[in-house]
Amino acid sequence: MDPAIVLQIHSAIRWNHEMATIKQLVKSEAEANCRDNGDDGTSSDGIINAMYGGTLGHVDSASSEVSKLGPGQIVRPATENRPAHIASQNGLLKVLKFLVKSGCDVNARNATGQTPLHMAVEYNYPKIVNYLVKTARADPDIKNKAGWIAIHGIDGVKNPDSPDFQLNAILACKTTKVLLVALECAVAPGLDIGKVANFKITSSRDYPDLWDEECQNMLKKRINDQRN
Repeated sequence: MDPAIVLQIHSAIRWNHEMATIKQLVKSEAEANCRDNGDDGTSSDGIINAMYGGTLGHVDSASSEVSKLGPGQIVRPATENRPAHIASQNGLLKVLKFLVKSGCDVNARNATGQTPLHMAVEYNYPKIVNYLVKTARADPDIKNKAGWIAIHGIDGVKNPDSPDFQLNAILACKTTKVLLVALECAVAPGLDIGKVANFKITSSRDYPDLWDEECQNMLKKRINDQRN
């Protein structure tokens, strides 16, 4: 597929978000799956217009060209993202539903092996995640090239059992009750307990009542667990 056509479709989804524009561009399964090859040098007036919401001077010719391909995928070579990847990483549920209805592959992988579900999990869009898994039947166990399954995000830090996930859960706490739960769950090998100790110091300034005796005792327990 002509890279200029692909970029036009991807740009419309990423920047415009107007369903009328997207529906004008995506009229077949091939367009719904077009792959991003990363050839930005093919920009044209039509692409620029799609990106910034102007009139789409090349929509008819683009759709005509794509329709000749039959069922397939739209992707750019550099990232090999498809429209579903872009919609998922930007939380565009309405757009994603349209793409699924148009025949997009919800398990398609980009150049690094990410699926749309990897993107939705990584960028914290639970409604997209729920739709992909429960309605679109995306596979939550597909692994990217780094070996992480989709439901755990791009680098695995969304895995509740990972040290990064448990550390971030602690660092996000603003109430004693939530902090205690986070500390109780912080049992992953490799958890940076030093960062937790530093958080105790800095957070006590903004939230003087955050670290009650029970939370402090739990932190001491976690420090002792690592020493042993």
